[in-house]
Amino acid sequence: MEKKQLPVGTDNFEEVIEKDFYYVDKTELINEMFENQSKVYLFTRPRRFGKSLNLSMLKHFFGINANKSLFDGLKINKNKKLCDKYQNKYPVISITLKSIQGNSYIFARNMFQATIGDKAREFDYLLESSKLNETDKESFKQLIKLNTTNKSIDAPMYEMNDTLLGKSLLILTSLLYKHYGIKPIILIDEYDVPLAQAFYNNYYNDMITLIRSFFDNGLKTNDNIEFAVLTGCLRISKESIFTGMNNLNVYTVSSKEFSTSFGFTINEVKEMLTYYNRENRFDDAKNWYDGFNIGGNAMFSPWDLVCFTQKIRNDAYAKAESFWTETSSNEIIRTLLDKARDKGSIEAVSNDLERLIAGGTIAKNIVQAITYKDLHDSVDNIWSVMLSTGYLTINGYDKDGNIILSIPNYEIKKAYIEKIQQWFKTCWNQEYQYFNSLAQAFLSGETEKAEEILNEFLVKTISIRDTMGIEDSKESFYHGLILGMLSNEGKSGYSVISNREAGNGYLDICLFTDNRKIGAILEIKLAKNDTDFDNACNKALEQIEKRDYKKIFRPIITKTVYKYGIACRQKLCQIKKAENII
Repeated sequence: MEKKQLPVGTDNFEEVIEKDFYYVDKTELINEMFENQSKVYLFTRPRRFGKSLNLSMLKHFFGINANKSLFDGLKINKNKKLCDKYQNKYPVISITLKSIQGNSYIFARNMFQATIGDKAREFDYLLESSKLNETDKESFKQLIKLNTTNKSIDAPMYEMNDTLLGKSLLILTSLLYKHYGIKPIILIDEYDVPLAQAFYNNYYNDMITLIRSFFDNGLKTNDNIEFAVLTGCLRISKESIFTGMNNLNVYTVSSKEFSTSFGFTINEVKEMLTYYNRENRFDDAKNWYDGFNIGGNAMFSPWDLVCFTQKIRNDAYAKAESFWTETSSNEIIRTLLDKARDKGSIEAVSNDLERLIAGGTIAKNIVQAITYKDLHDSVDNIWSVMLSTGYLTINGYDKDGNIILSIPNYEIKKAYIEKIQQWFKTCWNQEYQYFNSLAQAFLSGETEKAEEILNEFLVKTISIRDTMGIEDSKESFYHGLILGMLSNEGKSGYSVISNREAGNGYLDICLFTDNRKIGAILEIKLAKNDTDFDNACNKALEQIEKRDYKKIFRPIITKTVYKYGIACRQKLCQIKKAENII
């Protein structure tokens, strides 16, 4: 039997159903909404957790002109009474705010105008409505009026001023209510993106004024709506944009309600893998993509599982890899490190990260709702954001009520390690002479000096306490750290290469002077315990000889090659040297 295609990169419910893609049925979300009725629902979940697809599903369930047959055979269809009463009964305004971003307020505001103007044009039949008077129609025309006078590249597409933009949702819902005699439903995806982008690009105050007006008019004081659903990653405090909104119910990663409506449960993952005859890959899926604690339920990242299943469907032996973390720059980890350094708490954060990456936990007082202005006030606020965005998950509560946090899975652990390595390479470029001294020590045979510099750096910054859980390369963290120190952009007088084929294998790191007369080979090993440093260094030196790494150099040019065995454990290293005259 031919298997269904997987909806990789598709968050349009209609397309998923009509093209008969594999669909993990989340329509019981509708049942639960009526069991927990609210005027405004706000769901916060990590990125790529099925938020957009669920909103699309709601749009097609409630929408007046939607195709009712899309829900044939789905769970919600069993609730005939609910379907008869609510299905395809409402005008729906469905908006995503993810495009409202840019490096300036003017650009972001223009994108906001375009988003609202384009959405309003979908309802241009209102201009022919017999239920609207001329004043109503003129109000609608203002929403879709194109800018025909200013043709500069920075000019907005529509003529809406800030006042009109702030009231646009209120105007559109009131006109739809008049036309249909039925209060419309509002669906807003990525509600927090405009503020996040404004904060990171330094126009936060301007954007928050506009966004607050938009939500206050459209949701707080708007009697023209049946209900609204918002989704995003971060729970923004009511004081920030939802001032005085008493009709807002927020469902976060710690909420029991709706806990399985976003993301995949263990059973859903098993069913998917079994459908594609890949049930033997469940352990891989669990190790890499499970671990999200949503309201007490173990949940998988849906984006990861769809991508992983697609890959192993085509190749039963394909290795698991990162999918979720590849869709973002993972800047939240970099933000944590930078903030810790700025606040002088890098050692405390270092210890916390060591425990987390080693598979341990940390307990933090998590702030459930913050403003973006609060984001950088303390490192503790960054931990809160990392929980909301999926880089940490809840592992219980301590006796003081603090949330116990852990890294969800191997994929995200890998993202921490990689981002930390990048951080070493960039934020320490100011230490050019310091790191240049390390390279010169290696290239002049000064083993004790090189060991002193490296140990000083390990003590000052972040090291990983136990890399035993890192598959494929137990030395990968230290390899990346040392490479980052040697690869700083301010280097002079030498070159560095990494993981290069040489002799009968692949050496870790190789240095050579610009004239190539002197070279150094660095092989890195992980010391198993505090008494294993000598042994690990010797093994590294033996590997250099056994695999004949010196062949990377041409004897006629490079007269001197220093060979170093480097053993690392926690925040300590030991270096041994073997000199070879070619």
